[in-house]
Amino acid sequence: MLAGDFNLDQQHQAWEPLKKYAKPLLNAPTHGASTLSQTPGKFANLYDNIWVEIDTHLAIKQAGVINYPKLIGWDHTKSRKHVSDHAPIFMALGNRQFNNATASLAPFVMGETVPARSGAQSQQAVRGHRTSKIFHRPDCPSYSRISEQNRVSFISAQAALDAGFRLARNCP
Repeated sequence: MLAGDFNLDQQHQAWEPLKKYAKPLLNAPTHGASTLSQTPGKFANLYDNIWVEIDTHLAIKQAGVINYPKLIGWDHTKSRKHVSDHAPIFMALGNRQFNNATASLAPFVMGETVPARSGAQSQQAVRGHRTSKIFHRPDCPSYSRISEQNRVSFISAQAALDAGFRLARNCP
């Protein structure tokens, strides 16, 4: 796992060598952004990321961005000046769940949670084909047939859909 403020969009070419081994856990279309913009209440850029191995064995339950200005009752200008222009990102593992463990913070979590997965599917990501924009779940017949160079991994089917991919027609 690699986490931090990288000041680079997930699509930047500098990430290409890492994408052979890892994928960003937070995706901009699904989880919004983590940088406080100059516009009140708006966020820009998802430069803060958690990258995980493509075939991770981590039991990832949730991932998201915490809207800390809203949490502390400040506007973006004051928050940027006195705290940071970046909102914290988080990941919940195992049987932990952010909104259960810290119920009072749940209204301040932006974006969707990573769906809990079980059995064999918890060990495998949804795989998409880079050029065809078609994705396959682990139960699809062509899941293992996508070459490494064309493979794009997603944490969920929803993340693939949000990225403009469609489900393969031969999936059950």
